Amino acid sequence: MWDEPPPANPDPGANPPESKVDYKDDDWQDIFLPHDALIASAPSQKACPDGCSGKSFIPRHVLWYRKTFTIPAEWKSDTFWLDFEGSFRETTVWIDGVLSGRHSCGYTPFRVRLDNITSVEAGKPTTIAIFVDPDNGDEGARDHGSGWWYEGGGLHREVNLVRASKLHVAQSGLFAYSNLTWDGDKVATGVVHAKAELANGGTTAGSACVKFTVMSSDGDVAATAMTSAPVAVAAGGTGYAEASLEVKTPLLWSSSSPNLYTINATVHDGSCSSPAIDNVQEMHGFRELRWDANDGFFLNKEHFKIRGFCDHNNFAVVGMAVPKRVNLFRAQASRAVGGNGRRTSHNPPDPAMLDIYDRIGVTVMDENRLFDNKSQYYDNMGALVKRDRNHPSVVIWSFCNEVGCEGKPHRLQASCTAKLRCSHLGGMRRQARGGRAALPRDRPGV
Repeated sequence: MWDEPPPANPDPGANPPESKVDYKDDDWQDIFLPHDALIASAPSQKACPDGCSGKSFIPRHVLWYRKTFTIPAEWKSDTFWLDFEGSFRETTVWIDGVLSGRHSCGYTPFRVRLDNITSVEAGKPTTIAIFVDPDNGDEGARDHGSGWWYEGGGLHREVNLVRASKLHVAQSGLFAYSNLTWDGDKVATGVVHAKAELANGGTTAGSACVKFTVMSSDGDVAATAMTSAPVAVAAGGTGYAEASLEVKTPLLWSSSSPNLYTINATVHDGSCSSPAIDNVQEMHGFRELRWDANDGFFLNKEHFKIRGFCDHNNFAVVGMAVPKRVNLFRAQASRAVGGNGRRTSHNPPDPAMLDIYDRIGVTVMDENRLFDNKSQYYDNMGALVKRDRNHPSVVIWSFCNEVGCEGKPHRLQASCTAKLRCSHLGGMRRQARGGRAALPRDRPGV
């Protein structure tokens, strides 16, 4: 089978036997996540006459994953879900044999809620089955199944089981940006504008007070603020809590001195005197960005020359499932030869990689993978921005890669729409696209 070309458009159907709880998987291989299911496979010129998978000659056959686990009994009053950080590419999820989720980007995160599935009970076993087709995913077009580079296949990023109270901060729901006030060439104050999206997974309406805290890298509290009144959140709905926090003479984030702060959002049930029911945090860097068509890029009012690399996600023998230690090595190697920038060619990066760049002062052009003038691509771009918008290392978004947009006005229109989506989500950076073609000036949205 492995030496044969992958089927053109494999369809597991709504109720495949592999998804069933009683399916016998005793002879399946045990693996650890993250996992690139293709990298250890033998190449085949017969199955891949044109090269497959970035000219690796590794066939991109379909994959199955299964796991049975028990939700802790004490979670019975909470909400819980599986968070997927990245699965390449067309991914379908069943929970206890019930079709529960699909995702096709390959690199953006997605979530499968568990506590609202009838068969799932805290304290009892739950079986998850995942079908991954690495050869399709871009509307079933096999020529888009993988780029000219190696993209692997499978659950190549982490999958986490996450628990929260019914009323909680939504996925990637904490966002903070800052404005600086300067006194000459020194920063006098930094005002953090923090916003938390609250989600109510319960069946009754609720309300919450949110306390925001800015903490230095030493653990000292730099500023605190809370919502002026409880935020009402309807059952199954969302609400927003906002506050501004002033920090005196903050330490700036720069390439040479990447100073970091932590923004905490603590959710209290009803009023802020009530017990905390959720807490999330994001890293924050105080810095000022300016792009000038004539003079280039300025970081904290100083001209900054980006000396960077276009670096793909995969690495040597580990393929797409790159360990954090290897990613740290890559970043340090870049810095060792004078690098201070990275373009994430050509896909949303591993979140752990951005954490590293935040800490060591590498600026990032954060790039999407697929692009077209259709809603699924806008959703993917929106997921990229919402996930990565808090990273101080990200200084520009890349929404339309090189020749993918040249001579294709409908794709250029897509990049304009993505720019509007980015602004709506609070991306707060410039947006770029590769290529040389231009839209007509009378085209709507330009």
